[in-house]
Amino acid sequence: MASGMYLHYGDYTFPQGEASITIDKKQSYSGRGIKNIRTEVVTITGEILGTNKADFNSKIAALLLAFTLDAKDLILKYSDDSTVAYQLLTASTRSGTKVTGQPSFPTGDGPEFADGGTREYTITVEGDIEVDPDGTDAILNFTETISQWGGLPKYMMATTVQGTPQNFKTADSTPFYAEQTGSVTGRYSYPSIPDDAIATVDGTSVKTEERITRVSPSEHLSSTDGSSLTHQSYTISYAKSFMGTAAFGDGTLTPDEWDGT
Repeated sequence: MASGMYLHYGDYTFPQGEASITIDKKQSYSGRGIKNIRTEVVTITGEILGTNKADFNSKIAALLLAFTLDAKDLILKYSDDSTVAYQLLTASTRSGTKVTGQPSFPTGDGPEFADGGTREYTITVEGDIEVDPDGTDAILNFTETISQWGGLPKYMMATTVQGTPQNFKTADSTPFYAEQTGSVTGRYSYPSIPDDAIATVDGTSVKTEERITRVSPSEHLSSTDGSSLTHQSYTISYAKSFMGTAAFGDGTLTPDEWDGT
């Protein structure tokens, strides 16, 4: 790190020029191809300068104590203490900054621990940042399936006193059923259930049941806008009576298909 810059983590301040940082950013996308979470990983490397063993032990203890805590701001500032070169703020992340790599000391030879020597260390801090540039991408994932069955004649197999069982038609047609099922994940709140896709195709169908299941939101401990991922699934059932044979088509409902032609 250039001279004249200070690195802070919470209340702990690294001595000027002692530590350097590298920053890795990885963007993830939702199932709809929308930018969702950007993970920023900050690797801190440096070396403690000690005048003697007692000085080493004191400085190492302070470093270890500072990084036992999560949810602290990591800020790189210039020496004027007002200009920020980089920051990873816990309030800007989904669940606070996390120390994913406690201070480790990879080197143990040479001047390590010697009077007037050094002690090298490595630390990793990361945070997940919600990415919604214009605040409009409220739906992260959405899937829907439409199933159809029924509508065929009904038969009954009857046993006889003599001979083989006989097959009798008891109805020219049976109710035709359809089911609209899906799931949707929202960024800020429970999304609205989509319109009745089947009812819009055929106005004479009857909605027989609607079931909505909501999953508990995933809390974001430090979200600045109170956002939380919400997920719900739904099932909407329909019935219709008509004469003819059910047509299943290519999976796209059309009025002709609903008329059994």
